[in-house]
Amino acid sequence: MTNPSEVKAGDYFRFKLLYQGKPIAEYINATYVGFSTENAWAYSTRTDNRGVGDIKILTAGIWVIKANLKAPYPDSEEADEYSYTTSLTFEVR
Repeated sequence: MTNPSEVKAGDYFRFKLLYQGKPIAEYINATYVGFSTENAWAYSTRTDNRGVGDIKILTAGIWVIKANLKAPYPDSEEADEYSYTTSLTFEVR
């Protein structure tokens, strides 16, 4: 929804999260290079029922936004669930 090439530090980056073409409410994590050497995120949020979410861009640099979704697997004898991950990486100047 927001063009990543136009985002500056201090802005909100608005996006829409879809699964099989439909919006979903899910937790989203974001961080930037240099934030942490541990498995930590600089910003966390959740999309709304329309799949819309906002990440506050705290600083210039290379950012990654990540979402995970788990969905039931149709045959529980074969597997418990599907696990999907999506990410977006972009640079804020």
